[in-house]
Amino acid sequence: MILLFSAIACIAGSLLTKPTDAEVLKKFYRNVRPWGFWRPVHLMLLKDDPTIERNEDAPRDLLNCGVGIIWQLTLVVIPLYVVFRDVQGTLVSLAVLAATTIFLKKFWYDRLQKGEGWAEADDSTQAMSTGVAESV
Repeated sequence: MILLFSAIACIAGSLLTKPTDAEVLKKFYRNVRPWGFWRPVHLMLLKDDPTIERNEDAPRDLLNCGVGIIWQLTLVVIPLYVVFRDVQGTLVSLAVLAATTIFLKKFWYDRLQKGEGWAEADDSTQAMSTGVAESV
């Protein structure tokens, strides 16, 4: 029932509100480079910047998400095995944690581009951080 009501609310909210400004969508696409159904926004950006490329990393990103879910689950399971004094479960979970950590380091973290995943600071953010650094 919750899923059904949520789906109805999402569709109704999309149809009953005005569309998001194209400049906001273009800025979001340029910064985040999402994959999926963004072709119209990509085409708008191509008019402004013909060098912009589509993000073709969906398969890699999806694989990393799956491995990341397993990694997070081991962080929950390991303390449970320790509390229950299940040595074998703890050791297996630690091995899975180590393997998924190495995998994510190699195939996700090492491939992040400089600045990717971090919002670019606007002038007000830079001013605030400068002020804090100067006051300390």
